[in-house]
Amino acid sequence: MSVKRPPKRYLGLRFAPASASRREVSAAVEAAWRREKGRAGRAAPRLLVCEDGVGIVVVARGEERAAREALEVPAGVGAVALVPVVTSGTIAAVRERMAAPRAEGARTG
Repeated sequence: MSVKRPPKRYLGLRFAPASASRREVSAAVEAAWRREKGRAGRAAPRLLVCEDGVGIVVVARGEERAAREALEVPAGVGAVALVPVVTSGTIAAVRERMAAPRAEGARTG
């Protein structure tokens, strides 16, 4: 029996300052999404997890690349810097990959 993939993907990101509140990180995610042109009618990624400088957002399947590009917010652009790190189909996989040390220069997702 084949298992159908969920219609959503999870994107793990790091944010700075790590002491930012959930409200601040959520506002940064929404502002980054709105800043991109052509997003009218598309739902912004929704923040699910926000702890110790790590966040996980949920995005619609097919929107992963656009979300990664939109959520790349360097320090100095907004109150909270966002750096997308991994994309996966489960929250558990995102947590695992965010915790695992990566080789220098390796790209995941």
